[in-house]
Amino acid sequence: MQEQKIRVKIKKVREKFFIPKDCDLLDPKEDSTFKTLFIQEGEKTKIALKSLIKAIIGREPRTVQVIDSELPKNIKKAKDIRLDLQCKMEDGDLINIEMQTCMSNDNLKNRVLYYASRMMSTIDMKGKSYSDLPKVYHVMFTNFQLFDNHSRYLQTFRIQNDDQDAMSECMQFIFIQMNMFQIG
Repeated sequence: MQEQKIRVKIKKVREKFFIPKDCDLLDPKEDSTFKTLFIQEGEKTKIALKSLIKAIIGREPRTVQVIDSELPKNIKKAKDIRLDLQCKMEDGDLINIEMQTCMSNDNLKNRVLYYASRMMSTIDMKGKSYSDLPKVYHVMFTNFQLFDNHSRYLQTFRIQNDDQDAMSECMQFIFIQMNMFQIG
């Protein structure tokens, strides 16, 4: 039943946009397609990116700038880090949006922490108060269930103690488990 509803929706999209039946649709879960959707020049792309960010962090950016998606490699033996879509908002907050379609042998939760920490370390705080430290958001879309003990598709984490008191709101980790979406 679910599969049949999806086929009907795809058929309607093909008809609405005059997409031939033998033409494959681009999959936005693929890294290259995902990034390309949001880095193209144009007003529609900016609106789409702002809408995605608002849906994820609950705050509508006035402006958003896509920045170089490779973090500087400070140590010769350090891993190269290529971020899918790294953005900077008008207030200096940084957002990395990553698409992960398959489970990795590596620890993805630790990788997210590492990427966010490296993003935080790129912020120039010289002559500034740490109370003005911009926020860093690391968002990971997964096409699999990363958190077995949770039934929600959206999981947000912050640095906090055992009593749930936040040490800081400046670093947030957001996981969106797309396999849990109900389609139809």
